[in-house]
Amino acid sequence: GVMAFNGQTEENASLTLTVYTRKKKVLDDLVEEARLYYISTEKPPLAAQTKKSNLTLKATFEQADYTYSWLLEFLNSHNAWQNSNEVIVTAKSAEQKWGMILGDIEERDEKLRAYYQPASQSQHLWNWKGTWIQVQRTAGSRDYRTGKEEGASISLTLFTGRKETLDELVAAAAEQYWERSSRRVTVHTCESYGDWGATITKQIRPMDSVILPHGMTDLMLDDLREFMDNKEWYAAAGIPWRRGVLLWGPPGTGKSTTVHAIAGELQLEIYCVPLSSNGIDDSSLQRLIASTPPNCILLLEDIDCAFPPRENEEDEADALSGRPFDPYTYGQAKSNVTLSGLLNLLDSVSSEEGRIVFATTNHIDRLDPALLRPGRMDLRVEYKNATRQQTIDLFSRFYSQELMTKTTKSTQLAAAAEQQQEAEVARAKAVVLSDEAAALIKKSDNSSFLASVPTVNEVAELAVKFAEKV
Repeated sequence: GVMAFNGQTEENASLTLTVYTRKKKVLDDLVEEARLYYISTEKPPLAAQTKKSNLTLKATFEQADYTYSWLLEFLNSHNAWQNSNEVIVTAKSAEQKWGMILGDIEERDEKLRAYYQPASQSQHLWNWKGTWIQVQRTAGSRDYRTGKEEGASISLTLFTGRKETLDELVAAAAEQYWERSSRRVTVHTCESYGDWGATITKQIRPMDSVILPHGMTDLMLDDLREFMDNKEWYAAAGIPWRRGVLLWGPPGTGKSTTVHAIAGELQLEIYCVPLSSNGIDDSSLQRLIASTPPNCILLLEDIDCAFPPRENEEDEADALSGRPFDPYTYGQAKSNVTLSGLLNLLDSVSSEEGRIVFATTNHIDRLDPALLRPGRMDLRVEYKNATRQQTIDLFSRFYSQELMTKTTKSTQLAAAAEQQQEAEVARAKAVVLSDEAAALIKKSDNSSFLASVPTVNEVAELAVKFAEKV
């Protein structure tokens, strides 16, 4: 061939083989064996340094789509970034944890952990099941209000003409993501105008930790499982495949906690719908819901605070008309989402199917009757203050032998270290507590109670006494 203008690479070279046989299969086998040998022994050049070929595939994953989360976690778990020579070092706990792994990060204290993320536009070669893949991540822009990254993307260039390899890679990433999701609950929040932003990962909350009247959680779980398992029946009957659940009652009775526990039990992700966020109107809310995946939970918390009932709109307008002009409150609506827009979101031709809508409210009487009809809210569950039996169950669970054993062990392990430190701290700095301060500070001391694990019968007796006092 000829040397390129940089004098370092050869271009337009060729290699001629003469095969002394009429069997074309011999040549095919030779080329295939050479290709496999090259893949197993040599890294291919970066795609930017080669011409386009029918033997490469390129796929792009946008941050706004949930396949981006699949792939990012998959690449991170397979150390796809390890060959990066240009990194950004970050220790922000709010960011999604990904990047190079240097040393045993799990053994370090959370405050001492750092993540080495490849610089934007840098390219990396990674071998997955015998196929070389070029990975390139393009950074997005930072939201000026939250500082979160938005609009990022990951591009993969597969050095193979086999499209099934790409499908197998995406399927493996999705399978790993949902398998790990079975041990956690992912909560999505909206932090921008019409886009899902931050994700929060929480530990699964066991259903038995939510103390409700006996049979209440089983009723909700059975209803939702029946809904999820009967997609074909809904289609055959001509009924939209969606389910609405309204949880109502006094604050602090476990409504949001129930949603968290149900999401973990059914292995569903939670999308918190921002009805009162600035910049969210009917059209942007519709686009936001359309970008959620099927088989997820849409959570509408404190739905009664988003907007007043329709019969109160005129009264509120009349009351505001008599007030003097206030430039600080002029144009500030209670919510940019209208009741009509929410009704269309829950039950209309354009509403999404396959979602479970959970709505919570402290005042069901403030909701418009149109929100409560079947088809929009199919299951209504009332929450009340703890009954006597709930109080007994709460006490029995918190002071069960399993939890008490863990608490006692941790207390005993910490006691020895505390005794050693107390003498040093006392000598280093003596704190003089005035009588006034001593009267203001109230500290509960459970050391005598935690010193020994009570029996089941003792816990049952204490639980009854506790319930009587409450």
